[in-house]
Amino acid sequence: MRLVSLATTLLSVVSALPAQPQPLAPTSNITISTGSTLHYSSILIPAGVTVTFAGTAAAVVRCDGDCIVHGTLSVAGNLTTSNGPGAVSNGNGVSGSACSPCIPFGFCPCNGYSNPASPGTHYGVYGGSVPFSLMGGSEGGSLRLWSSPVGPGSCCSINAGYFYGGGGGGTLVVIAGGVIDVGGVINANGGRTGIYGRSGSAGSVLLRGLGGTTIRPTAQVLAAPEPGGTAANGGEVRIDAWGSAPLVQGTLAAPAPVVLTLPHLRATGVPTIGSTWSLDVYAPENSIVFVGAATQPAVSTPTPFGTLSIDLSQGGIIGTVATTNGHDPRATVPWVIPNQAQLIGLPLWLQGLAWPVTMSARLTNTITATVQ
Repeated sequence: MRLVSLATTLLSVVSALPAQPQPLAPTSNITISTGSTLHYSSILIPAGVTVTFAGTAAAVVRCDGDCIVHGTLSVAGNLTTSNGPGAVSNGNGVSGSACSPCIPFGFCPCNGYSNPASPGTHYGVYGGSVPFSLMGGSEGGSLRLWSSPVGPGSCCSINAGYFYGGGGGGTLVVIAGGVIDVGGVINANGGRTGIYGRSGSAGSVLLRGLGGTTIRPTAQVLAAPEPGGTAANGGEVRIDAWGSAPLVQGTLAAPAPVVLTLPHLRATGVPTIGSTWSLDVYAPENSIVFVGAATQPAVSTPTPFGTLSIDLSQGGIIGTVATTNGHDPRATVPWVIPNQAQLIGLPLWLQGLAWPVTMSARLTNTITATVQ
């Protein structure tokens, strides 16, 4: 009886343990729904294999180890207003209609008209890369064609065809505890169309390898405008790596890709007397973050945590906070600037230190500002 009870107890304990994530290593094309948890122990996409993410929610993929992409990861929209996961309607194109003034053999029963469709918009219209928005692209406008009957009849009364706009590109976030190594394709383009309906705008891509991120010469990261379009038809691309700059050798096809070395210090606005100035440090979840300010730079000093570039003898630590959770964690340090006129024109040098739970602490980049 005791052995049976012990076995039952052990079985109940094991069954209560959380399920361990499995590797993602397909050998043929697959489609993965974004309605479920996308958490893998490792990712290996072979050459010639496409993994398509589908659904309404953005594809936020967490990988405990390395993410190696020789094939394709796709959140692209397609040609018939089928959106990628995470696409939105914020920048939908306007639908159009057109009617030719003449029918075959030169008979022109009416003046005709042309109200062209417009493409979807995204980049510079909504969303953003820093902080990274999960909003993807938007649909392109469709076009209805009309014609007129031969002989007497209503002008432009015959439905001559309907041409769909393209779907908006989706959003793909890959966060790897190891390296991200891309030699294939990451595709967040909007659905491309011909001369009638217009293309959807591209979506958004965030790749963050805490062990390093490499975009090889053969790689393509696609969030590009439609052919002949403007930057607004493109999407957002951001490439991160912890402790060293991402190695980008391939193509980042997006209006203005952002490449960040984490931890990354960024200021919101400018320091103004009598107001609160916000300083953001982008770092992994649950990092402890310190931000220091000085009135003098320092001779670059090597440390075990990176290069110290501010003179802390001429300043000090202005705040200590922890990063938020989520796909783009950051710590926000508010700094109240005293309402003293003599501070106007004071130069500042600022740098942070982020200390994640499972990795060594690292110094951020240095920024400068002048009190207004």
